Amino acid sequence: VNMVKKTVIVALMMLVVAAVATFVGVFFGVGKRKPPNEYFKAAVAADAGLCSEVGRDILIKGGSAVDAAIAAMLCTGLVNAHSMGIGGGLFLTIYNATTGKVETIDARETAPRNATQDMFGNSTDLSLTGGLAIAVPGEIRGYEMAHRRHGKLPWKDLFQPSIDLAEKGFPLGRALHIWLLKHQSLIITILFCGEDGDVRKENETIMFPKLAETYRKIATEGPNAFYEGQLAQNLVADIAAAGTMFIDLELTENKVLTYHRIVEAFRFAYAKRTLLGDPKFLIQNMTSDVYADALREKITDDTTHDTNYYEPQFILPENHGTTHISVVAEDGSAVAATSTINHYDSMVLLCRFGGAIYSSRTGIILNNELSDFCGRADAVKAGEQPPSSMTPVILESKSGRILVIGGSGGSLITTAVALSIMNHLWLGMNLTEAISAPIVFVDSKNNVHFEPLFDKTVIDGLKAVGHKITHWKYFFNVVNAVEKEGGCISAFSDIRKMGQSAGY
Repeated sequence: VNMVKKTVIVALMMLVVAAVATFVGVFFGVGKRKPPNEYFKAAVAADAGLCSEVGRDILIKGGSAVDAAIAAMLCTGLVNAHSMGIGGGLFLTIYNATTGKVETIDARETAPRNATQDMFGNSTDLSLTGGLAIAVPGEIRGYEMAHRRHGKLPWKDLFQPSIDLAEKGFPLGRALHIWLLKHQSLIITILFCGEDGDVRKENETIMFPKLAETYRKIATEGPNAFYEGQLAQNLVADIAAAGTMFIDLELTENKVLTYHRIVEAFRFAYAKRTLLGDPKFLIQNMTSDVYADALREKITDDTTHDTNYYEPQFILPENHGTTHISVVAEDGSAVAATSTINHYDSMVLLCRFGGAIYSSRTGIILNNELSDFCGRADAVKAGEQPPSSMTPVILESKSGRILVIGGSGGSLITTAVALSIMNHLWLGMNLTEAISAPIVFVDSKNNVHFEPLFDKTVIDGLKAVGHKITHWKYFFNVVNAVEKEGGCISAFSDIRKMGQSAGY
């Protein structure tokens, strides 16, 4: 009997202890576990987990959303060097939680001062690869303006994590490794191949000592170091050696019907894509209700049309070589930044890493952004910025819900970002599902491409109303997003590029 009493007493005491521990854990947050990709205070979603962590650490140190975005992009320029770098340009959309205002910084590359309408002669290749294809990089100027207006930490602090990575080395990630195995270029040989000539293995240590020196110089001397002085002279010398004019560095409807309407809207959007150019040279009121209503009236529910019906302006090459970073800081401020060094995807040219020009003196990989003028390369004006598909987005609801989203993948960007937003806000998918869902894309020849595993019912339904369905082997669409609603933050980096978000 005594043993039974003792056993009961011990059991009761254990229950009391467990109850108290549970109360303490719930009340004070001790031992609270969060679901994957869910954070309590702030988060960063970049193409690489390592760079999301760099941005997160900047936020923890008291940095602003802009500080975190810049630090994460400098890191991405190393870890996913095929997508972006300081030899390219970017757009930033910035939300200030204190004022409630949103601003956009256009740091797109620009045509050199000496650019002329006949600079490419009759050679299309010259606008795609080599020195003449390079536009003046705007990346560092973009960082400079964003930091001057919204930075909290010292400029040099944003560079230090990437300087350390470039000097000490970092593991070659799977996304870049797979990409390297599929392509070939002189840059790949210089930077990513071992003594045996083979591409380094996944997780093998990669170092960028020259780029580390360049980062350090810009960090300590300021942004002007990129555009003036010895660094600029070294960069120009390497570019000039390649031959260039770059001398001046300064649904709950019927599902099939819904997707039919979406695809038709994409057709009109793609047809007008080249009008999304430099506002100083191309003035078009493309965001007005009148313009939207006029296009909407042309969408017929029972059929599709031939290419001319959509009044295409120019045909642009299918290209990619981009990255996107989304950030929400602890104070609620946010940044959506999309950056690129561009490159033309051609099985003939095999031109990779921007214009395939590597500055050995500075470690910088240069863009070939002037190729984005293709279709009117004979009309390029000095100082003009080429059209772009980059679309960093910040959406805010009346209730204060914030969605920071954008993507990479060249001409696939607008489609992938638009569909991710539709999936999330219209169709009720969570952020992970919305971004991971297969996309549908309309190319410049009006062919419709479906990413693998897309709903077969929709594919068959669109065929029935006349859509020309073709199949691409590779899709390069990647979307990264962070959302804040109330006290909960969700962040997701697209698994297509093996990305990983980070937060706290």
